Amino acid sequence: DASTNTDSDPAWSTDGKYIAYIRQPYTGHDMPFTSRRSSPLPWSIRLLDIASLTGTEIWKADEGAGSAFVEELPAVNNHLWFTANNTIIFPWEKDGWMHLYGLDIQNKKTKLLTEGVGEVEKVSISPDKKTIIYCSNIGDISRRHIYTITLPGTPVMVTKSDGIEYSPVALSKGIAVLESTAQHPMWPALVQANGSVNDIAVNEFQKDYPSASLVVPKVISF
Repeated sequence: DASTNTDSDPAWSTDGKYIAYIRQPYTGHDMPFTSRRSSPLPWSIRLLDIASLTGTEIWKADEGAGSAFVEELPAVNNHLWFTANNTIIFPWEKDGWMHLYGLDIQNKKTKLLTEGVGEVEKVSISPDKKTIIYCSNIGDISRRHIYTITLPGTPVMVTKSDGIEYSPVALSKGIAVLESTAQHPMWPALVQANGSVNDIAVNEFQKDYPSASLVVPKVISF
């Protein structure tokens, strides 16, 4: 599916029949080092049929907000995730916030999965390809917490602490995160079934860290 555009972020379907990937139109005419809030040539998602080696556009960003592809958020390794039921999960700033959408490759319909005020970051998928795991400040604008979506369900806020849980990774049983508070620096931890977060390798933590002298800040909104 060669072109003068930029193709990236390939993702295999679980049955091995398709590869989804992102196509960004040529942007060499854009002024470098400038903010791109929109693009006259929106980015798109294409699907390559392995049997025929034919690539087809199955989704394209609307013009205006979200038409420029943003690479910084919310990926860990990729920006597309193929679920077990052949739904493609992808990020899009359609409403000004980075949210996740589900794209059914059969009917080409999309669905907003992470509705709310806030950003979605650090997305990963479970080993069985059924659950999406991510961190977001939706529901707690001043902090990031861990959410999961088991399709075709709705988001579940897994952690609800006074701290920040970040960069989740799915394990065979549970979720590993980086966790911090106002008095505790970022440290690897495991999320328990009840939503609590327990640090790991606690013996390696700096013994003289000045936690007691750190102040818990108060949120001021304006």
